[in-house]
Amino acid sequence: MLRKLLEERKWKKKYNAYKIVYEDTLNDMQLLKDLNEGLMEEIKKLKKNRRELNGDTKQKLFNNKRPYGTNEHRKTGSKEDNGTSNSTSNR
Repeated sequence: MLRKLLEERKWKKKYNAYKIVYEDTLNDMQLLKDLNEGLMEEIKKLKKNRRELNGDTKQKLFNNKRPYGTNEHRKTGSKEDNGTSNSTSNR
């Protein structure tokens, strides 16, 4: 009878130890899940901000109206062309 009680206590101790470890693991997993969701939200915000910034930059470059954004500099020729048909060979 005493041996049986000792066995039960031993198994209860093991069970409680495993239960504590299991609960801690579940808590850690929940914390990691919450952290991951928070990080994903931050990444989305950063991507959105980057898109907005890149869009502004592209708009500014487009508004500068540099000649290299169109084919007009090739059609009219430049000082570097010297009247040749292939303007890229003299660059």
